Amino acid sequence: MPPAAAVVARVGLLVLCLAAARPVRAADADAAPVPADPAGTAFFESKIRPLLVRHCYECHSADAKKAKGGLQLDTRQGLLRGGDAGPSVVPGKPGESRLVVAVRFADPDLQMPPKKRLAPEAVADLERWVAMGAPDPRDGAAAAVAKKGIDVEAGKRFWSFRPLARAEPPAVADAAWARSPVDRFVRARQAERGVVPSAPASRATLVRRAYFDLVGLPPTPAEVDAFAADESPDAYARLVDRLLASDGYGERWGRHWLDVARFAESGGYEFDKDRAGAFHYRDFVIRALNADMPYDQFVRLQLAGDKLAPGDYAAAAATGFVVAGPYPGQTTAKTLEPIRYDHLDDMASTVGSALLGLTVGCARCHDHKYDPLPDADYYRLVACFARTDSTDLLLNPDPAAYRKAKDACDAAHAPVVAAWDRFRAGELPTRFDAWRKARS
Repeated sequence: MPPAAAVVARVGLLVLCLAAARPVRAADADAAPVPADPAGTAFFESKIRPLLVRHCYECHSADAKKAKGGLQLDTRQGLLRGGDAGPSVVPGKPGESRLVVAVRFADPDLQMPPKKRLAPEAVADLERWVAMGAPDPRDGAAAAVAKKGIDVEAGKRFWSFRPLARAEPPAVADAAWARSPVDRFVRARQAERGVVPSAPASRATLVRRAYFDLVGLPPTPAEVDAFAADESPDAYARLVDRLLASDGYGERWGRHWLDVARFAESGGYEFDKDRAGAFHYRDFVIRALNADMPYDQFVRLQLAGDKLAPGDYAAAAATGFVVAGPYPGQTTAKTLEPIRYDHLDDMASTVGSALLGLTVGCARCHDHKYDPLPDADYYRLVACFARTDSTDLLLNPDPAAYRKAKDACDAAHAPVVAAWDRFRAGELPTRFDAWRKARS
């Protein structure tokens, strides 16, 4: 075997072994340089370099704003090192070289250039060049590529991801001012800033604050007077309990959760079609707050109520949380796929912001820059909703009341049915015969 061909074969074997064992490093690409081959160099300079400059460097070079896929094709080192998916060229093996596979457009998930495929002659030139051993006289070093990934363990040590810990209320000089352990935290911070507590609020002010905070409406003058006249020690506690037990509490505080859940009674976008059944989810939130539903149950029903309790009206209404986001009123064959993916992204992003306090949606395009969220975790979350979609269901909101009313209706209707059956079996034949004879 000629010396140059032997070296090319060894380089091809080296690249194949490294691709199977681990990602190729920049040092590997330089490990076995190809000796000068006048014919190969001439072919590269006349056919391959112009092709790469014209069609590839814009996205895959050191001059690109960001080499897409981590791939740089403006140096031999970058070509052999490849990108995130591994080496782009396996010298002597066109069929195993991702660069050749991409320009052939044989793989629907790997097609380059993305805007317009190369002419058949250009594809043939690339195949011939790789078969020749990919001779490449360029000896510059490829730019360093930042390591992909994030340190999840380090991210877990951030304060908001650490387990809750019990904090002892601080000691304060005027401990008598505090009516609860929480007040001691407030008073300690006031003292730190040199703030003096305000005088106690009047009873008229207290009752108005309680009403506005808990039900969102002001008290009537009679309610203010009644509370002001009640001097019992537990008057305020009883007032708060009464407001918490009212329907207005869920209506007032349910708004805040509905904002987090991006609830709306229309689909958004330019057509903004009404959602006639959206109120079922709104009412579920209000009833859950008024019933003091445990938070874990509140969350589970919204994520998978239809699976946890199939056929149950309340559970199905709760899952409106998943599909409450915007959805265009008009789709086409070309837009259906991206619209569907945006729908799934909305589900995953809302779960992140509403339930985790994280901007999960950032990981749609890259590992999160601040939170310990790799993009792989984002797509795992999206996959959980892959078979989820919005639809209209016919469910009975109150089966017990329906059955009671149905039984009463059946009981009232039974005598009518019995009378009709007697008439049809007894009188109807005789009357019909008489009518038919009269007509003949």
